[in-house]
Amino acid sequence: MSSKVPKSAVATSVPGRRPTAVALPGFFLAGRRILDPLLFGLLPLAFAALVMYAEARQGLLGFDFKGTIWQPGHEILAGHSPYPRPLAAAMDSGNPSVYPPVVLLLALPYALVPFTIAYAAWTVTLVAAVLVALRILGARDWRCYTIALGSLPVAYGLALGNLVVLLVPLLACAWRYRASPRWSGLAVGAGIALKLVLWPLLVWFIVTRRWRAAFIAAASAVMSMVCAWAILGFDGLRDYPQLLRVNNDLYAAHSWSLFAGGVGLGLPWSVASALASLAGVALLALAFVSIRRRNGDRIAFCVVVVASIACLPIVWPASLVLLLVPIVLVAPSADLIWVLLTALWLGAAVPRQLADAGSPSTDAPSIVWRMQHAGPPTAQIAAFTALVALITVLVLRRAGRIRSVDPGTSCLRVPRPDGGGLGPPPR
Repeated sequence: MSSKVPKSAVATSVPGRRPTAVALPGFFLAGRRILDPLLFGLLPLAFAALVMYAEARQGLLGFDFKGTIWQPGHEILAGHSPYPRPLAAAMDSGNPSVYPPVVLLLALPYALVPFTIAYAAWTVTLVAAVLVALRILGARDWRCYTIALGSLPVAYGLALGNLVVLLVPLLACAWRYRASPRWSGLAVGAGIALKLVLWPLLVWFIVTRRWRAAFIAAASAVMSMVCAWAILGFDGLRDYPQLLRVNNDLYAAHSWSLFAGGVGLGLPWSVASALASLAGVALLALAFVSIRRRNGDRIAFCVVVVASIACLPIVWPASLVLLLVPIVLVAPSADLIWVLLTALWLGAAVPRQLADAGSPSTDAPSIVWRMQHAGPPTAQIAAFTALVALITVLVLRRAGRIRSVDPGTSCLRVPRPDGGGLGPPPR
């Protein structure tokens, strides 16, 4: 007699007895085979397509890509500076060019073709970046891929063409190749050169005593930026810090950042900025504290990724795409945490008051003009902060409970089981 249990059966057990197989109704299994592709495949992708359609109706499709990458590329090819003057009147467009020169030089090929073709190619690049990152991190459930593409951060990142999506595979490489100082350091250095948001990863290297990786990351970031400025001309470097300050003054209080939340609660800008910085410092301190815990390397990495978002003075929906990396690290298959990632759409559904600011004085779409002249979206910030905090707590709890430790991937010395001091990591 065969001992195999039919696929349409589940095992139940009673103390003192052998497990017995209970057959599931055939219609239940058939319904699941139909519902899974619909709920976790078609629905997220259709929702992302709907978002892109809505953004196109409002004139926002490829809005970030056009102002921050494509148009600056045209200026470089014409022999002009890719950056506007560091004045509010020159930067009040909603998408001023403020990215480091490394980005603009690497993206020059997109400026050689018309905007529609360039944006289509850029979108393909961003989609590939998300899929490759999930693959690098070992996501083995097809639903993770479709849920990720249909999530709020990725959908808005694709619709607007935001650069931050390209940081996800670099984060994935930093973790996947953490045993190699060269490759992990180069991944973080490239991320910092593209967008300074990843600087807290240097803290992770320091916490885990990856000194060579930290040096390679810092050196490669500095060298690439120096070379890029040498190509564009160092005259622009003199005004670049002021350019970033004006950009923060214009947009920080209208974004989803902790700073904007403080301003929305009526705090002075200096106090709101100090409290937001304190939250980022607290997360970085948590990375130092957690390193001695079980799976401290993984926990510290997840913490600094969240700190990268918390330290940002300007946070847009696409900025939350960095959460994909810690989520996949603790949940390579779709489960509750992935549901919470989808729940970020609830935060976007919270009403936001728009200002009646009249006609735009720039080429900015009307909705962008009204958003950047309205007050901080305090209710939306509260909703997103609560959801991100919940995701972070679940990620950190699960990161500490993961039993398997990849061999040869940590340089930490951990307490010996016999209490005899510190020894090498488990293999």
